[in-house]
Amino acid sequence: MVKSVGTDVIHVYEARFPYHPAEHGDDTDAYMVIEKDDILEVHAEDLHGSSPNQISGWLEGINVTRDVKGLFPGPYVRYLGVKNASGDIEESQEDVPPIPPRPKSTSSAPKPGDMPHPDDSGAVYSHI
Repeated sequence: MVKSVGTDVIHVYEARFPYHPAEHGDDTDAYMVIEKDDILEVHAEDLHGSSPNQISGWLEGINVTRDVKGLFPGPYVRYLGVKNASGDIEESQEDVPPIPPRPKSTSSAPKPGDMPHPDDSGAVYSHI
């Protein structure tokens, strides 16, 4: 049986899509099969500094559902949260993206009453 390491932070994922290494020409000893809804665990150190809920590469972890260890494609899983000491999952709070910089001053933008309006002839004029 594959066991989790005791003191490490463990991130928990759920497989969104199946992955079968042999179908992609991948080594079945290094890459593990995952099926939709499988539960996978990854130790924080195996994220190599990546945010646990924004994985674009490969992860090494344990497929708890199938009791196997190996590599699997990060984009195929959904982040659930961190496994606490009692084995429960502390649900992930989605990372809120930073607010973009405020736009430059709009003082040069025309005021609503200064917007050009077409007259009946199709010509455009402005209020002064």
